[in-house]
Parts: sequence; C-alpha cells; structure tokens
Amino acid sequence: MASDAALAEDFAPDSPVLLVTFGGLKGAPMGLPPFEFKGLSAGLEVKRLFVRDPAQAWYQRGLPGVAADVDGVAQHLTRRIAASGAERVVMVGNSMGGYAALLFGARLDVHAVLAFAPQTFLGRVRRWLHRDGRWTRQLRGAWSSPSLQRGNLDLRRAIPRAGPRRCRIQIHYGRDEQLDALHAERLARLPRVAVHGHATGGHALVRSLRDSGQLAQILGDVLGTAPRA
Repeated sequence: MASDAALAEDFAPDSPVLLVTFGGLKGAPMGLPPFEFKGLSAGLEVKRLFVRDPAQAWYQRGLPGVAADVDGVAQHLTRRIAASGAERVVMVGNSMGGYAALLFGARLDVHAVLAFAPQTFLGRVRRWLHRDGRWTRQLRGAWSSPSLQRGNLDLRRAIPRAGPRRCRIQIHYGRDEQLDALHAERLARLPRVAVHGHATGGHALVRSLRDSGQLAQILGDVLGTAPRA
C-alpha cells in the first residue's frame, strides 16, 4: 500500500468499486491522525484510497504534498479516482471526516457518500447561534486558512451549489447527541439525502455501530460487496 502524510492507496484488488475514506481529528496531541476505516475495510474486496488532514483544519488548508486548498484537493482526488479505474466510488467519513466526505462527494458527484456524525456548518456565527462550542481550537486553523472558501463552511449551501446529479448521501447520527442531530437533520430536505438517527451512540456512533456489527453491514450495503473469504 503506497502512502504519505496525507494519502494512502491500495488499488490492487480486482474490483470496480473504490472506497475513499476521510480521516477526522486525532485522539493524541502528537503525531499524525490515523487513516480511518482501514481495519474495517481490510476484509472487503474493493480498491481503497485513504485521506487524512495533518493540519486538522477540516481540509480547508489543503493537504501537504497534494494541494494548498480545497479545489486542488478535489482535482487531485479526481485524478486518483481515474487512476484507480473504478466504476463506482463511495466516500466515507466520521465527524470531521464526515464533513469532508460530504463536501468532496458532492463536488465530485461520486456514486454514494456515508457520513457519520458529521459537522455540516463550521462558521463562527452559526456555531454561536446553536451554542456549538466543540473543537473551537482546532477550527481556528480552518478559519485562518489563507485559502479558505467561505462557501464551504455551510454544507446546506455547498452541496446544492456543487450540483451533484447522481450522488446519494446517507447521514447517520446518534439521537442522544443533540448537536449531531442538529447538524444532520438540517440536510434532510436536500435531494438524494437520507438521514438516519440511531437511539444511542452519541458522537462515538461509529464505535457503537462497529461493536454491534452494524457498521460493517451499512458499509457493505453501500459498497455492494461481501467480505473477503
């Protein structure tokens, strides 16, 4: 598997399906954030492209060695998708990674997006209005980006503006986390968006779904694949 600070890819499987995953915030203060969904997807017969944001800035500062802004990252992803030879592309992410999956999935009009507990707005004013004070320190890195495109701060506007024609979006959130519910449900009326609330799991919904076995089922259903023997 080829990898660097921001990307890792495995295009070896003889599959028409490409899974693109976006990493979120790292748990430890030092080192790089992990490539997420790597272990879970190892048993799936699909090509894989893992993306992470070392700057921890919701991808608003681009990616090192790739591009300096969101537009450049989108162009690079387009090239890597073409290089994979995939006929079906699914983008997946959790939290900050869920935001990125929604943003880039709509812009590239991929076949499907799975977002777990994503942020759907990042702007200071809207966060203040909804009393969302989470991750303020990390978000300063996005707000101060010299390449920030303010239109990307609200996905309820950014997704329709991207004009996706085929992309089907699933958003999963825990109903026991009020802010996650708010972020998810505000996209529910967009075309081809399905929002799924789960009774428990909170912002750690992905972990809860993984432990119950539901995450592998959800991912497999969207990819249309079965685990490797």
